[in-house]
Amino acid sequence: MEEVVTAITAPAGRRSPLGPVLAVLGERWIPRDGRCVASVRRFVRDTAADWDAAEDVPEVAELLASELTTNALVHGLPGDRPVGPRHGAHGTSGAPGTPGAYSAHDVVGAFGRAGNSPADVLRVTVCRQDTLLTVTVHDPCLTLPRMREVDDLSPSGRGLAIVQTFSHDWGWTLTPYGKSVWFQVLAWP
Repeated sequence: MEEVVTAITAPAGRRSPLGPVLAVLGERWIPRDGRCVASVRRFVRDTAADWDAAEDVPEVAELLASELTTNALVHGLPGDRPVGPRHGAHGTSGAPGTPGAYSAHDVVGAFGRAGNSPADVLRVTVCRQDTLLTVTVHDPCLTLPRMREVDDLSPSGRGLAIVQTFSHDWGWTLTPYGKSVWFQVLAWP
């Protein structure tokens, strides 16, 4: 019961909007390597274009996915890891088929190869929910994203502000293996 109360009392403004009617359009596992950000950009842009998203949506989704992926690479290093099942911010148990959840098959398939561990990979998922394109970047870190105030001369720190400005909505969800940071754009008006 305590786990359920903890899940329900997570900050309400950042809960996952993902509901049961969700179509996965594409998913990619990438190594934790800055050179792979370009691959994520192409993947998200091409997936949105392949599914006939509205004009400019593939490019906007590409930009926002680049920001979230870069944040996961820079700030998403694993810290204290959860042990055993736990409830995510949107109140799910992480059961297979739950948005943002990993199945045992996913974990073994992605991390079972020599040299790979949960800390070495990110997962990027592109989904459709009604008129919205949702892109989620999963990383092994439990540290929640937060916007920073930066001055005009600062070379970094604007990623989440860009995501907030150009997305329909954005947020995060804790998962049994870290967190998922997501954004949505209106793609099929």
